[in-house]
Amino acid sequence: MAVPGSVAPSGSCANAAGWEGFGAGTRITVHDDAGTVISTGAVTNDPPAWVNDHCRFRIVVSDLPDAVSYLFEIGHRPGPRVMRYVLEAAGWKADLILSEQ
Repeated sequence: MAVPGSVAPSGSCANAAGWEGFGAGTRITVHDDAGTVISTGAVTNDPPAWVNDHCRFRIVVSDLPDAVSYLFEIGHRPGPRVMRYVLEAAGWKADLILSEQ
């Protein structure tokens, strides 16, 4: 599964304050509905692109087992919960938008 993720570090894809350490190799952790880690992945080496006021990074998570929904954790930042039927309908692609928390 390739999931293009998005983050918004203030107008460019440069490492802005608070975003240090985010980039190629950043760990992606996927949890099931019970909070159990069911898969991991990482941000790829593809260069980020500035799209619609967000910096878009490509992430890849493989071999997701069946679950009703998937909770993504991106680095140390909590990400969204995505329903399985939404991922299936979108060809197993999703935008994961992180806040600057």
